[in-house]
Amino acid sequence: SLFEPLDYATAGIIRSQIIETVGKYEPRVRVDNVAVIPDELTNSYEVRLSFTIVGRDDAPVTAEFLLERTR
Repeated sequence: SLFEPLDYATAGIIRSQIIETVGKYEPRVRVDNVAVIPDELTNSYEVRLSFTIVGRDDAPVTAEFLLERTR
C-alpha cells in the first residue's frame, strides 16, 4: 500500500516515481526538484514539485499537493 509504512523511505520511493513519470510522460518540462514529506498526523504525504518549461526563459514553477488515502 502507498501509505504503509508512512515514512521517509516510502517518501523516497514516491519521489523517484514522480520524477520518472513526469520525465516519461511530459517531455516539455525539466524536473528541478521534488520534495515528499510524510505527515503522520494526516496520514498523507506533502509533495512539492518544481519544474522548468523546456525552451523557455520562464521562472521555475512550483506545484504543491497532498497525497492522501481515499478509502
